[in-house]
Amino acid sequence: MHTRAARSRGFTLIELLVVMAIGALLVGVAPPAFDRLQAASQYRDTVRGLVTGLRQTRLKAIQQGQPMAFTIDLAAKQFGPEGAATQKIPASVALTTTVGSRTGQSADTQARIVFLPDGGSTGGVVDVVRPTGQGTRIRVDWLLGQIIQEARTP
Repeated sequence: MHTRAARSRGFTLIELLVVMAIGALLVGVAPPAFDRLQAASQYRDTVRGLVTGLRQTRLKAIQQGQPMAFTIDLAAKQFGPEGAATQKIPASVALTTTVGSRTGQSADTQARIVFLPDGGSTGGVVDVVRPTGQGTRIRVDWLLGQIIQEARTP
């Protein structure tokens, strides 16, 4: 009885090796999975920030009865309503823009979409692209100022 109690108090070498092998496997798999999760989260936050910012800028233009501009600065990697706080564009996300008029774009690094008090806008398209080439296209209708989000094909 004394020998049986002594054997059941510790771990065997096999059990310790199995635990260490599982730990090593987790350490090897976790960083790439975390990087993919972080990139997906940054992509979703960027799309959500753009759509929300555009809609809020349009609403503010209608409420205040004056034109309001939303700027996307590709050189500084940020976007937001003019005169307000901006949101950064993460390195894992690529943005391309096409705006309705040449006056809305400066040296191909800054795009401005202006929302008018009647609800219309200068219009434009913003493509938010993942490293895989897939992404989201955000269209701003020039006539009605509607913000439409759709899948972008590579």
